[in-house]
Amino acid sequence: HVWHGAVRHDDAEALERLQASVARTIVKLPWLTPKSELLKRLDWPSLRWRREILSLVLFQKVVHSSQKPLSTCLFPFSGQHSRSNRNPHRIILGRSLSTSYSKSFFYRCAILWNTLPASLQAPCTPHTFKHALELHWSK
Repeated sequence: HVWHGAVRHDDAEALERLQASVARTIVKLPWLTPKSELLKRLDWPSLRWRREILSLVLFQKVVHSSQKPLSTCLFPFSGQHSRSNRNPHRIILGRSLSTSYSKSFFYRCAILWNTLPASLQAPCTPHTFKHALELHWSK
């Protein structure tokens, strides 16, 4: 699996173009048909969407792991969950001091995680979380 933060922009664009090319071949539409229309017709999510969803599913497993020290070790700048009443599952991150850390899987996922409503961050099965996340982002 190619994680979202590990994919260079040029490579991600090339993968998206390849996906659109395959979609055009399958549905036999003209070359200038927008990628969004092709994907919609085939009911395919974009590759970027899939990377973000699957990354957050894995991240959710780590956050709600029964191995609590694991999540603490993965966030070296703060390592602590917020215990506020408003959102007890929010990850508190320090400022990234390096480009490589800001592009890392855990840092990028923590930022995405913090954009989710508290109801999505609550513990649940990975399957339930994935389904709820897809519904939330498709609005």
